[in-house]
Amino acid sequence: MCIRDRPQWRGPERDGQAPGDAWSQTLSGLQPSWRVELGKGYPGPVVTTDKVYVVETVDRYTVGVRALSRDTGALLWRTPWTGSGSVPFFARATGDWVRSPPAWDGSTLFVGDMSEVLVALDGETGVELWRVDFPNRYGTPVPEFGFASSPLVAGAFVFIQAANSLGNLDKHTGHTVWRSLEIDTGIARNGAFSSPVLATLAGTEQLIALN
Repeated sequence: MCIRDRPQWRGPERDGQAPGDAWSQTLSGLQPSWRVELGKGYPGPVVTTDKVYVVETVDRYTVGVRALSRDTGALLWRTPWTGSGSVPFFARATGDWVRSPPAWDGSTLFVGDMSEVLVALDGETGVELWRVDFPNRYGTPVPEFGFASSPLVAGAFVFIQAANSLGNLDKHTGHTVWRSLEIDTGIARNGAFSSPVLATLAGTEQLIALN
C-alpha cells in the first residue's frame, strides 16, 4: 500500500490523517486529470495503487460498484445488484442513497447497501464472493435510515455494526464469528451511524464501538 492509498473510511488508520509529505496549502494551478459522473450516494472512494472503487445508487432499486483506473478514470468493471432502501419521509430531502463507505483489504472489497446487506467483491474482477443479509440472518428490521456503518477489516475478520449489534465476520466466508452489544429494536434505534475502530489503549489493542 502506498502512502496515498485510501483503503477504508477516513483513511488507512480510520483517523482522518493522510501519512506522507505535507499537502499543498493551495489548490492554485492544479488541473483535473480525469472526471467521471456517478450516481448519487454518500460513500467516499476507496483508492488503491492502481484503482479507484466507487459505490453509487444506480436507481431506486439498484446499487452498484465501479472500479476505475486510478491513472485515467477508465471503467475496469461494474457490479450492480438489487439494493433498495427508503428513509422516513421527513429525511427524504437528503436522499434515499447508499450510505455505507466500503473497505478494501488488498484483494477484496466489502460493500454495504441500504437494505443492510454486506457484499464481498473480488477487487480484480468485481465477482461476488459472498453476501450477508443481516435482517434475514438475525431477524432484525432494515434500518429506517439505511445501512450507514463502514466495515472494518482487521486480519481475517470484518467488524461491522449491523442488525442492531456489533458483529465479527470471517472475511473469507461471511460466517459469523461472534455478535455483541445487541440493542432493542425501535424507531431511532435500528441501525448505526457509527463505525468501529481499532486503537491501542493502555498498551492493549481494543475494538472501540459506539452503540
